[in-house]
Amino acid sequence: MANLIRSPKSGSDWTVNDLTAYNITVFRQNAATFFGQADLPAPPHHPDLLNRLMADEMEDDESYQVVRYMDLAMDLVPGEESAVDDFAMQLLRVMGYAGRALGRDLRSRKDIPLFICGEWRHTKTDVCVMDRDGYLLLVQEDKRHLEVVDPEPQLVAEAIAAEPNAGPSRLGSPRHQSDGRNHDDRDVPDIFQNSCHVGIDRGHSERRISSYTHSRGHASPNRS
Repeated sequence: MANLIRSPKSGSDWTVNDLTAYNITVFRQNAATFFGQADLPAPPHHPDLLNRLMADEMEDDESYQVVRYMDLAMDLVPGEESAVDDFAMQLLRVMGYAGRALGRDLRSRKDIPLFICGEWRHTKTDVCVMDRDGYLLLVQEDKRHLEVVDPEPQLVAEAIAAEPNAGPSRLGSPRHQSDGRNHDDRDVPDIFQNSCHVGIDRGHSERRISSYTHSRGHASPNRS
């Protein structure tokens, strides 16, 4: 196969060709392997979300809003973005992913600068969880009901940009290999979601090496 040209692109322009150009490969995993256990614990908050089905059956307003937004996200309106981002924001808030006690914030449409091939570009996550040290979780909506675009390459670009130690030695630089020193690692989980499917990526960050794990697989840079 001919060598693909690496060029400075914003995250919204990334395609599977860019994953190939940067030697990023996705390896599939099942849920038990991804999470490290076969039986996942039930969430500690709002048990009615597990035991009840319809929005009007929920015991409190927060649970009602989660299911209501989920219903809206599944009821696609032609030519419009879905309510997936609204659903993700409400779900993460109700499940305790952000708040004063944790020192975390929920943001929507957050711009994340990306240094690529010697130039600055931008990525934009639909929803993210942040703290003072950076990004803890990213959500990217699957918009294939509006346009022919694969959300996975866009999410990979966002995860690279969100890496806490990202800097001018990132993509497109011959110095992106590990320098052999010990660096602080941080997992940046990522989710892509459409009206009826949720996928999870987990980006494992190091200073000059980034790898990505999908709920169906693990994506990492090839070094061949």
